[in-house]
Amino acid sequence: MDRQILQLDVGASYRLEMKPIASSTFGEIWAAERCETGELVAIKQVRRDKMREAPPQLRHLWVDGLSREIDFLDGHRNCHLVTLLRRGELDGLPVMVLERMECSLAAFLDPKRQPGNRLDLMIVVEWLRQITEGIGVIHRAGLRHLDLKPDNLLLGEASQLGRKIKIADLGTSLATTSWNHIFAGTPGWQPREQFFPLRREGMIFYYETYPSSDFFALGLLLFFLLTGRQTCFARECVSLHAREQEYAAWTRRESPPPGFTETDRRVLLEALGVSSLTTDGHEEGPFVVEHTGGDHGEDTLVGDEQGGGTLVPGLVGGDYEADTIAPGLVGGNYEADTIAPGLVDNDYEEGPFVPGLVGGPLLASSPAREILALMETLLADSPEERPQSTAEILDRLAIIKERISRLPLKPEPVRNIPSGWRFPRWFRKTD
Repeated sequence: MDRQILQLDVGASYRLEMKPIASSTFGEIWAAERCETGELVAIKQVRRDKMREAPPQLRHLWVDGLSREIDFLDGHRNCHLVTLLRRGELDGLPVMVLERMECSLAAFLDPKRQPGNRLDLMIVVEWLRQITEGIGVIHRAGLRHLDLKPDNLLLGEASQLGRKIKIADLGTSLATTSWNHIFAGTPGWQPREQFFPLRREGMIFYYETYPSSDFFALGLLLFFLLTGRQTCFARECVSLHAREQEYAAWTRRESPPPGFTETDRRVLLEALGVSSLTTDGHEEGPFVVEHTGGDHGEDTLVGDEQGGGTLVPGLVGGDYEADTIAPGLVGGNYEADTIAPGLVDNDYEEGPFVPGLVGGPLLASSPAREILALMETLLADSPEERPQSTAEILDRLAIIKERISRLPLKPEPVRNIPSGWRFPRWFRKTD
């Protein structure tokens, strides 16, 4: 069967693949090739079958959404937004020609495509930085995206500089002056003010969203990238929407679940290779040296129990037997600066083993604390408690990237590793 030829009103024709590569309620995207040049592109047009099913008085929403997206991309060309190559019409309906990206983030993370796929922590933070930059462009233009999710984030081809990630699908975006609006976005990727209605008129529900609503979605995305799971709040919203859609959300509007629960916190820290954070900010995990007296010979390694000791503060130079510092962990004689380099005057900023560390060889200045703090801020229940600008988020991400850059590239060779121990999944490797 011959592929469909799409002839736009601007004098360009495109050969479409047999079926759309992506679709939503309002639009569908086709992989295509320009007949005149062979250029590979993506074509987005109105989803006509869904528009025909809608009541006549609502069909304008399909045209309005795509027209709004085309106008925005035509006036805001940015490396963090998908590029509009050409705009046109087909049978009186808007059509846009976009650059062809490799795949969506959702497809890239699909376990069927890449079983056991795990992302390097630096890659996750860099992608989040690029997405935040794109959100900044949208906000400065006076819009909110309101549908940030893996399906609407597109990845470019791999290169030495890494994959670029770009924001797409602004069909549900709204002006920041449109505070009250009907339902927009995707359950599971929305903040509470976007999922739980503010008011109701008959069977029409209205919502009040803000620019910081996009930041909550950014937090949901970060949690998903780090853990491979959605938050308890996100899963609850999906469940409510599946049962009774907006009416179920309306009945729960007075007692919505928190955006970031203790369960979410534990899942996140586990994904970061840290079982808990103490009140003073130190990481804890399964291997802690417990100091039982003044004699260094009484220092013992507490197996899977969480002890609260230290790794001999102020220890500088000299040989200590391995079974004095950590019995069964290494073997042979190690100098103090091998076990705790730079550990002087209780300064724990340097060295792979730090007091109260649980979950593997991280620096005391590891990014776990900063990531947790950012997550709690992004997923705050109140819009006012979230960051109010992308600059705040970018500053925090810069700190996290600096912390990651200080992590050791690979662990020191270790023999006799206790059974069940493993490096955190995001621990950086050189190969």
